[in-house]
Amino acid sequence: MKTQFSDFLKQNYKKLLFALVFLPLSVWLNYMVFVTFQKKGEAAEVSREDTLVFGTHTILAPFAFSGGEEGKEHAPNALKAQGGKYASGFDPLVAKKIADLMGKKLVIKHYGFPALLDTPQTGTTDFVMGGMNSSPERLQVMDAVNYYSPPVGFLLRKDDARFKDYQNGQTVPYDVFKQIALDAKNQNKPLKYTTITRSLFDLKDKEPTQKLEGLKIEGGNPRESAAECSDLVQNKAADMCVFEYPAAKSLADRKPDALKVVKLEGFAVEPVSLFLQKERPDGLKEKLQLAVNQITEQDREEFFKKASEDEAKMAELTQSAPKEKAKNVFVETTVQVFKILPSYFKPLVISLTLAVDGLLLGFFLSLFLLVLKLFGASKNSSNKCVKYLKKGLFTTVDALNNALKSVPMIIQVLLLSKFLVHNFDFFKHNAYLGSFYTGLMLLVVNAGANLSSLMFRNIQYLDKGQMEAASALGMNQKQVFQHIVFEQTFKRTVPSIWEQLIINLKDTAVFGLINVANLVLKAQEDTAISFSITVPFLAITLIYLVLVNVVYVLNRKNNKLN
Repeated sequence: MKTQFSDFLKQNYKKLLFALVFLPLSVWLNYMVFVTFQKKGEAAEVSREDTLVFGTHTILAPFAFSGGEEGKEHAPNALKAQGGKYASGFDPLVAKKIADLMGKKLVIKHYGFPALLDTPQTGTTDFVMGGMNSSPERLQVMDAVNYYSPPVGFLLRKDDARFKDYQNGQTVPYDVFKQIALDAKNQNKPLKYTTITRSLFDLKDKEPTQKLEGLKIEGGNPRESAAECSDLVQNKAADMCVFEYPAAKSLADRKPDALKVVKLEGFAVEPVSLFLQKERPDGLKEKLQLAVNQITEQDREEFFKKASEDEAKMAELTQSAPKEKAKNVFVETTVQVFKILPSYFKPLVISLTLAVDGLLLGFFLSLFLLVLKLFGASKNSSNKCVKYLKKGLFTTVDALNNALKSVPMIIQVLLLSKFLVHNFDFFKHNAYLGSFYTGLMLLVVNAGANLSSLMFRNIQYLDKGQMEAASALGMNQKQVFQHIVFEQTFKRTVPSIWEQLIINLKDTAVFGLINVANLVLKAQEDTAISFSITVPFLAITLIYLVLVNVVYVLNRKNNKLN
């Protein structure tokens, strides 16, 4: 009896391991995503007649940033948003004031930046804000209402001798600053500025950029985030950052020992705007304009004050508040990384669920695609229609695989999300599950196409003599495929299945573009609050390293057992 049990364990240990470890893990992950997290993010159904649906992002303090999560301590002035999150910043507070003036209840939805501007056109939101200017390109597809004209701020190093006469927050006339820049240029040390890529100050055909060049300063090294720009200045790779003054002030406040900000007088830029669907028949644009006109300068100052309070609170909660300069930067950074790791639990679970579900469902899809490809590759029919059908199936599956391999995941995400939101109400109105399913679809299809291609290639390399011998022993085609072809093909494909899990994990990184609460989006939100890139991105680097190495160890263990 003992021998029989031992033999059973030896023969079926893989199935038992899968049943005891991977299935419970998968069930737990899906329970967290579809029950626990979704329940926290549920929003009561409200009539659109009584509400104003506002869309924003969470990556540009002090205009818009994360104010915390439901069930945890959050920023004092944060507003509750859908998806179990809170919204902080100048823009959400302006939106709340607008809703109050219009006698409406405000509903806040968070989106990734590329997807945000698409929501007014689909009717998902009534209007969106996010520290954005009304460029001609945006005005072609949306209407805009200007709500704030920010002064221009220059972020400078405190130890830069050329600006020693100017204190933090001081106003500097345009002509005075121009003379400083001219003197620097005459000494063959021209001032160089940086800004955010594709922002108002990075576009060569824009008047503000031309006026900056008139200041005799040179543009260069634009970056994707404000935190990166401040690092360039602090590390002397650039002499200044050019932003709207509130954003520049936030950067200086986060690093008071190293940076300062000055407000440039006599340098106006385009106001930031809120955007809505073009030519809405209900007169929303006029109503929004009327409400904006009632917001006073005192209101705006109060909103920025509250946004600053929220920034400080969130910096404290994410363990990134300004501290005295550490004696050992490495030790301090390591401590900070391990302190913020618990806050990455939810995005870790969501990323893992996407990767595991994408692999499991992708494997079943790969079997279906493999059958289609094998049917298309077989040449045992003389019927012309059947031949053309087979050729068509083979070509279609092959073309799908080539297309998915050719197009980067980031492009697939944006295109599929836009298609689904424009054509299906579920994806339009369910931000949490809609974005999750969009990411899952892409992982399933990519994993299925990739694994089916690998399995088909492995079948091509099988020894034909084995199949002929099996047929000679009386096995039919089904038995040959099951016991010879598929069994050996699956064995050879197992290492690639583990590799596909790693690919899935890394592909989830781009889903933050459509507001999937993944690891990268969480790191971007923390960066927007702390203006520190190092700690948040080191934290997710550590998480990815652990996950990938666990998969590698399991793969090696499996290979040894085989």
